[in-house]
Amino acid sequence: VAYGGFAPSGKATVYLFESTDFGKTLTLRSTVAQPSDAPWGNNGPCEPSLMRVSSNSLLCIMRTGILSGSADHGKAVAESLLMSRSNDGGQTWKHKRMYINGVMPKLRRLSNGLIVLATGRPGNSLYISSDDGRSFGREITITAPHIKTTGYCDVMEVSPDKILVIYDIINSPLQKVWLWEPTIGNGIYGTYYTIDYRLGGDH
Repeated sequence: VAYGGFAPSGKATVYLFESTDFGKTLTLRSTVAQPSDAPWGNNGPCEPSLMRVSSNSLLCIMRTGILSGSADHGKAVAESLLMSRSNDGGQTWKHKRMYINGVMPKLRRLSNGLIVLATGRPGNSLYISSDDGRSFGREITITAPHIKTTGYCDVMEVSPDKILVIYDIINSPLQKVWLWEPTIGNGIYGTYYTIDYRLGGDH
C-alpha cells in the first residue's frame, strides 16, 4: 500500500499494489481511497496502514489531515482517520469515517486475536479491537493530549499478550533518551503493556 498524487488538488490518494514474485515487481491492484472518500481532511487519504484480517478481507486505516488552524507540529490536532475495508482481496473498497483522530496509524494483530491501532496527535494512544477491526472501542492513553509529540508511534508484540509501544516527546531532556534530534530535541521512549483478552482490556 502506498500514497501519492498530491497535485493538482493538494490531496493524496492511496493505492494497493501486488506482487507475484516476492516483491521483485509490483502491479497496481486497486485504488484504496481518494480525496472524495475523506472530504473532511485537508490532506486526503495518506499514511496508510494495511492488514489482512482474513483470507480475503483487508483493512486499511489512513490519516486524512490536520484540523484547520491547528499547527502541524507539537500540539497539533489531527482530523478523523479513514477506515477502508475490502472483502474481495483488495479489488473494491468500502469506506468509513472513524471517530479517532490521528496521524500515521499502525495496525498490529496480537497472538490473542486482538488488533491494536497505534496513532497520535494529539498525544499518543492505542485502540483495541476484538472484532477484526470493525470497531476500536477501548483507548489506552500513552501520552496525554497536552504533551508535545509528533504522534508517530508504533507497536509490536514482544511475547504473548505483551506489547512494546514506541513514541516520542518533543523538547525532552537529553538524559535517558534513546535517540534525539538536536533541532527539536525529540526523545524516543518505549513502554510495555499487557493486553489480556480474558480481561477485555489492559492491565
